[in-house]
Amino acid sequence: MNVLAREGIKPLYEGESYTVSQYLTLPDDGFQYEITKGKMVVVPAPLDSHQNLAGQLFYEIKRHLDSHSLGIVRIAPRDVKLSEDLKYQPDILFILKERLAINLPQYVNGAPDFVVEVLSRGTL
Repeated sequence: MNVLAREGIKPLYEGESYTVSQYLTLPDDGFQYEITKGKMVVVPAPLDSHQNLAGQLFYEIKRHLDSHSLGIVRIAPRDVKLSEDLKYQPDILFILKERLAINLPQYVNGAPDFVVEVLSRGTL
């Protein structure tokens, strides 16, 4: 659960319909969102065990990529725009150096070469 939600603060945009272009113009309300079929969905804050595993995987992947100069790796939150009505934030993503043009300042424009999504028991 997001810290703001625990304090009784409600997300401003959850359930509303937005394109990714519209989403990018919205002010930050402190919540992380994904867009699925145009609907904004709040992404809950991860548990410590999730962050620990994602951090370990990120470290190992980054170490390998850097030592072989293969590309870049990013850890959430980093928006990935797949289409105007699909925006996700995978836990870890990798882009080959030949495709770095998709790594824009605000988001990744298209499918990364590799993504990792750490699942918890609640998502199984």
